[in-house]
Amino acid sequence: MAAHAAPLPAPIVTKKAASPRYDPVPIEKMDSILRRIKLVEVILKNYGRAYDYRAHTTPELEKILSELEDNQG
Repeated sequence: MAAHAAPLPAPIVTKKAASPRYDPVPIEKMDSILRRIKLVEVILKNYGRAYDYRAHTTPELEKILSELEDNQG
C-alpha cells in the first residue's frame, strides 16, 4: 500500500513577501560585486563551501580560493 503525503498548506502571501528587498548598486561597484560573486560560486561548486560575498573583499576571497586549491593538490 502506497503512503500518501498530507497536502501542503497554501503559502501565506504578505505585502512584504510580494516586494523583495534589494540593495541598489552604483554602477562603479558592479564589477567588484560580480567578481566576488564569481569567486564565491567557484568556491561553492568546487569545495562545497558557501561564503557571503558581502562579508569578504575580493582579495580575501581570492586568498581563500588559493588556499583551497593549494590544499587540494
